[in-house]
Amino acid sequence: LALSDYAGIGGRPAGPGGLITNLTGGDLFASLDWHVGILRPAGGISRQGRPSFKFAPVDHGTILDGSSNTALLLEKSAHSKFYDMTSSSGFREKDFRGRFGGQFAPGQHTNSRRLAPFTPDDSDTYNRPVGDVITRVSPDNPNGSVQSDETSFGSAHSGVTSGVFADGSTHSLSNTISHEVVNTLGMYNDGRVLNHEDL
Repeated sequence: LALSDYAGIGGRPAGPGGLITNLTGGDLFASLDWHVGILRPAGGISRQGRPSFKFAPVDHGTILDGSSNTALLLEKSAHSKFYDMTSSSGFREKDFRGRFGGQFAPGQHTNSRRLAPFTPDDSDTYNRPVGDVITRVSPDNPNGSVQSDETSFGSAHSGVTSGVFADGSTHSLSNTISHEVVNTLGMYNDGRVLNHEDL
């Protein structure tokens, strides 16, 4: 998934319908309060090379909200002004690869992104899970101090973001669906069932 146009759901949902937790840092990352999507790491390894935590896999029996109500993959948002997959390093690749090319880790949005309102690729801003809006890097200053890492889902399609649900079905999701619906879509066991008319 690292260089594809799709990613799984990673990161604790915030905002409407999100989770509330007192955990922070490594404690949060090692908890299921962070890993709310179907795709998640098997566990973590300490600096000494020993397993530090382990997660059970998510299968159809553990998708409590139903596989037709839960997203498996969603399209990554990437600023359309910087489409350039020929670059092996630097800012332009970050749109798709994530800042560090890591896996499932906070701030490393390679194969997972956080739940927030969808961001169209032609937008000069993007939404974050905490509800604030970030200005994307100016094309005149791509290496400047402005946030350059992409964390949102979204697409270049007019008005919609494509998604694959856990039952294998594909959907065109409105870019205007609410933050609460996005959170419900991404969490497989939050106990809330989607109204598909809201998508």
